[in-house]
Amino acid sequence: MRRAWPLILALCGGCAALRALLPEQRPYGVPAGALRVPGREARAVGVAFDDFASWLATDTAGARAHAEDGGVSPDELKLLQAEWACYERPDFYDTWTSLDDGGTHYIVQISPRPEVCFGKGEELYGGGASYEIDANSFRILKRELSE
Repeated sequence: MRRAWPLILALCGGCAALRALLPEQRPYGVPAGALRVPGREARAVGVAFDDFASWLATDTAGARAHAEDGGVSPDELKLLQAEWACYERPDFYDTWTSLDDGGTHYIVQISPRPEVCFGKGEELYGGGASYEIDANSFRILKRELSE
């Protein structure tokens, strides 16, 4: 029996290595490039992103109303309208999520991607948001919006 332990350990290690090399089983019709997002994380990100998109729409509408009331020149208005349209695009943002150390809430960070609208190498200060979402009820516990 003592001689079997190295063989058993080698088999277990080999199985783990083989499992790491084999792709994860996907449901029928799901392409190889698809990302798997666990349901709880997807829900936490969805709650945060929906709230952020709502805030962004309200903020942009207020800025549009001010600008269209003569707050800026017509040329500046055209530039601002293109910028606002970009800010409202979902692909302008990346989201990052993690479960806090205690497992009681998700931390969701929404960050802008300036290269989407303004080209590579461009920097953007501000924008995005940070949320804390309850891990059980999926209510927003804390929101920090960057302007």
